[in-house]
Order: sequence, then structure tokens, then C-alpha cells
Amino acid sequence: MTLQDSKRQPDPASPESGLRKLVFGLLYWVLLLSVLQLVTLSLFFSLVYPWSFLSNAMVQESSVPVAHLIFKSSEHGRAETVSWQATGRAFLLQSNLLQSDQLELPWDGTYYLYTQITVHETCASSSPATVTLLVKHEGKDNDSAALLRKDISSSCRVENPSSHYMGGQFHLSKGDRVFVECYPSLKVVPEPQETFLGAFLLQKTKTIPLSHKTK
Repeated sequence: MTLQDSKRQPDPASPESGLRKLVFGLLYWVLLLSVLQLVTLSLFFSLVYPWSFLSNAMVQESSVPVAHLIFKSSEHGRAETVSWQATGRAFLLQSNLLQSDQLELPWDGTYYLYTQITVHETCASSSPATVTLLVKHEGKDNDSAALLRKDISSSCRVENPSSHYMGGQFHLSKGDRVFVECYPSLKVVPEPQETFLGAFLLQKTKTIPLSHKTK
């Protein structure tokens, strides 16, 4: 090696070499601190929010229309327990959800239930008639609770039917059955845009199992 070549060799102790070492050192410590921060946060959440908490967590799922039913005409045109069908633009999410004019709910969750009953006015009675949306809870055949109720006062306008809409949000269980009653029986207008019943699932809930026990 000549004297000229030796002069071209970089000096290990030069300021440029020291700056490079400083930059690499800082990057190393930044990376190390980031990893430590992630580990610390993971430990913190595992202690504060243990997995056992998630065993009963409620999981929200997307909303979905369950049914929109229209009136099913009877021979005499009057109804006490209103009959329904899913024809034309009416629908059922599952074909087996309508049984004995009762709409069975397929999941636990929060539902928006609605109904409109359009009736021909009658002067036969001075006392008001009542339209009631009821729910029969799963496993309790004789337990029917009124969710919505509306009185229909008689105005003797035979040529001008009156429409009566009711709707509300309820938390119900899988297997609960919804139906509509009129008392006394009323002459219902059968057109699909006049008399209908529907259910819209707003939020389905379920429990996340923590683990499956094996024998």
C-alpha cells in the first residue's frame, strides 16, 4: 500500500462515522421502546379486560328485515285474530316463521314491530273497538303480553275506512310469536297497502362461548 492510498482510507474516528453510529443507535432504541410499549399494552389489557369478560359479551350483528305480511281475507271479511299471508310483495325471511297467523321470531334481539289495520267503520256499537299487537313468549303457551294497543272509536263513516298504525321497538327472544287481535271482530280492508304486519331486526345478540367443555 502506497502512502497515497493510505491517505484515502476513511478515518474511523471521523465525525461522519460517529454521526452514523449515533443514528443507528437512536433507531435501535426507538425500535426497542416500540416493542416494549406493545408488550406493556398487551399485558395491561389482558389484566384489566380478561378474556372471561368476553364470555358474556354481546355481539352486534347487522340488522335484517324478518317479515312483511299482508291481510289474508276470510269468507265473512271480519277478523278477531287477524290472518296473514306472504304473497305478492310481502315476504318471510324463512317460510316456517308464520304459523297459525302468528309470526315467530328467529333470533334473540331487538326488533322494530309494526302493524297497520284498516277497518270499515261500523255503527253497531257505541263503545270503541280495540286493536292489539301481542307477543306470546316461547315456552309459555298461555302467556300473551300486549306490546301495542289502540282504541278505534266508531264514527259511523261506512264509506271512509280508517287506518290505525302502531309500531315500537322491543327486545324479544327466539321463538316468541307476534300476532294481532281485534276486539270485537272488525271488518278489515284487505288491500296490501292498507293492512299489514312486519318485523325488522335492529340488533341480533348472542353470547360468545369462552370454551367448550369436553368430557
